[in-house]
Amino acid sequence: MFKDASQRKGIDWPVAIWDRWITFEYQFGSLEDIEKATNAVKEFKRKEDERRFKHWQATYSTVGPIVATTTLAIDQPPTNSDQL
Repeated sequence: MFKDASQRKGIDWPVAIWDRWITFEYQFGSLEDIEKATNAVKEFKRKEDERRFKHWQATYSTVGPIVATTTLAIDQPPTNSDQL
């Protein structure tokens, strides 16, 4: 059940399903079940991270770098209104 739910596309928060799957196996599964679930979740996380990174690259590579331009008047002496 958890493995099928983990593989569905478009899940809002797949990490919640993965965490519950591992918790379920710790409470009710055997050592072999825990290892299978942990390995499967690691693979799902790796794939999800790759998908998110590709999405991030596609989104932000077209935007270009964001440069903040701030000008400081360091070489100018303060005026009367700047002094308190």
